[in-house]
Amino acid sequence: MSDRERERITARGGKHGGERGDERAPTLLRGDVSPTTATAAPVRAYWVPRAILQRAWELLRQDGLRGVESTVLLGGRRFGAEAVVMAVVYPCGADVTHEASFVHVGSNTTAEMGRWLRGEGLTALMQVHTHPGAWTGHSPTDDDFSIASSEGFLSLVWPQYAAAPVQHIEELGVHQLRDGRWHALDAQEARGLIRVVESDAMVWTPGIAPRPARGAGGGASDAPVPHLVRTIP
Repeated sequence: MSDRERERITARGGKHGGERGDERAPTLLRGDVSPTTATAAPVRAYWVPRAILQRAWELLRQDGLRGVESTVLLGGRRFGAEAVVMAVVYPCGADVTHEASFVHVGSNTTAEMGRWLRGEGLTALMQVHTHPGAWTGHSPTDDDFSIASSEGFLSLVWPQYAAAPVQHIEELGVHQLRDGRWHALDAQEARGLIRVVESDAMVWTPGIAPRPARGAGGGASDAPVPHLVRTIP
């Protein structure tokens, strides 16, 4: 693709394409949402709260139920060589188009996503988009037109229109930008780089039965029970 073609597509926004090798579908607009410096040290570990991952799935799935692709941006803060995801940004402006094989986010909404992140003191850490089938790779235009071009930026691909939440990060396609090229991470690399942190837990000591949660009136609570259970040795 020539520089002139790239400039033309970038000026109008971009798309995520879910078809293997689909040249029609450039991804989100490159550049403005993730300002970084060339001297920034690479991130060695990303911490993602389970609640954030769950919210991302809910937003992606609401579009998946309509049979169209979707995308979200995960923002957070960097702390040296580590980064913590703190927010999910869902593009829903008038210049956003969802189709069966791509999602297009226009330049106005892309710029607004960047402004919102900066206003919260956050930066873009990774993008997530869905594919209609089981394939979680990048099309050539996914490679060329990610939402950011900073070294180490991550792109996650959720298969089958986000039909189900994931327990482990390697259930998604995980791609990282290194030296100007996208690289697919294997399961071990993905687990080592992206660490999903449980957002809640029920704990008790061995041999002592856990007490039921209490509501405001003193009775058993109807609140959802945290899905993670751990014991204290």
